[in-house]
Amino acid sequence: MHVLHIREQDGRFIVEVDDPRRLKEASYIVEHEGQPVAVLTPLSHVPSNANTALETLTGDLKAQQREIEAFERLYPELLKNYKGKVVAIYKGHVVAVGETRQDVLKAVWDQFGPVPCYIERVGEAVPEKVRIPSGWVKER
Repeated sequence: MHVLHIREQDGRFIVEVDDPRRLKEASYIVEHEGQPVAVLTPLSHVPSNANTALETLTGDLKAQQREIEAFERLYPELLKNYKGKVVAIYKGHVVAVGETRQDVLKAVWDQFGPVPCYIERVGEAVPEKVRIPSGWVKER
């Protein structure tokens, strides 16, 4: 698995890539300040049919929501067993535990590949759910 890093410059986020040709060959985890924030996948790995891609994305979002709900449901048990640790929830179960989100994400990817899972640190308070829409703006 390859890792790219984001840095902020003049109010913009920049992903630094040593060899852009490699972006066509493999997926990358994008990190900001040592934390995974996104995955870059070559277009060749995305279904060519736009409807299929939309269905896949919609299915992934629904699966992500189910994993968040499982985290909340399991939270008392997680707090008892994994307080201070980062956990990954996949198909309603804890599938990886570690010290950092990156370690846990790598463990999930090594075991299952790029699947929709929920990764969160177990602490005193249940994390607040926030949905942040995003988009791309092409500058001329």
